[in-house]
Amino acid sequence: MAAAGTAAASLAEAVVANGRTVIGADGKKKGPGETVKLSATEVASLTTLGFLVDGNAVVKKQTGPHISVAAGPAVRIA
Repeated sequence: MAAAGTAAASLAEAVVANGRTVIGADGKKKGPGETVKLSATEVASLTTLGFLVDGNAVVKKQTGPHISVAAGPAVRIA
């Protein structure tokens, strides 16, 4: 039980950088601007690599076309 308590205490929150995706400690994918929980050592290394930003960073919206399934071609059966 002590290991579970220390593992939970060593988790840190960080914000995913623009254009990046990170898988958190819970196994879920987090995209740009979302908060992810990771171990403190992973936060430090991923921040150095540019995958995470500090809390004061401004997340920019992605420019360019936004394509969705609804905007694509429709197949109709006669």
